[in-house]
Amino acid sequence: TCAKCAVGTKVNAAKSGCESCAAGKHKDDDATTTCASCPADWYSTGGQEHCAVCGDGSVVNIGKSQCTACAVGQFEDSSDHTCKECLADRYSLGGTATCTECGAGSVVVGTPRTTCTVCPAGEFEGDDHACTSCPVAWWSGSGDSVCAKCETGKAVSEALDGCESCPAGKHKDDDATEDCAACPAAWRSGGGSADCATCPKGYEASDGQDGCESCAAG
Repeated sequence: TCAKCAVGTKVNAAKSGCESCAAGKHKDDDATTTCASCPADWYSTGGQEHCAVCGDGSVVNIGKSQCTACAVGQFEDSSDHTCKECLADRYSLGGTATCTECGAGSVVVGTPRTTCTVCPAGEFEGDDHACTSCPVAWWSGSGDSVCAKCETGKAVSEALDGCESCPAGKHKDDDATEDCAACPAAWRSGGGSADCATCPKGYEASDGQDGCESCAAG
């Protein structure tokens, strides 16, 4: 008598018995004579009635015998079930279907894209999702997404993270100038001044040009 092969198996070449479906294939009924290949993103380990789907963030290998997690800095593209690199401003720790976007003022540095780095003071996140130096006379705090100007009477700090008042004897009368300028001879200013001023008759600028003092006798 003849017999049917069970699900997950097929008739061997000699038709003398049954053999398991190979890895990457399946057979889900006993009326079919051949094992069928698993669909895209599905796999089997051999001798299976049904194929199994790979989980999110994993893709099937060429032989459809197992799933492999997408590497760090990659994600599973659901349109074609392949691992692809995260976009420039996103990162992943691997085995994920999506990449995580960096917050404003933070960027991914280098590859693989595994973490976000905060832009330091004096820099901002540019359109290319890289930290870019602020223009001259502008400043930013750590993690800022934009730079800012200092008002008149103030200049960008040495650390490029804020504004500092011009010291006495200096001034800054616009917001496009980077540094405070010294007052002309015989002129004076207090701290944080936009302009310098002359002293009234009978007075002269002090040595530090921070005020006026009476002219010496003679």
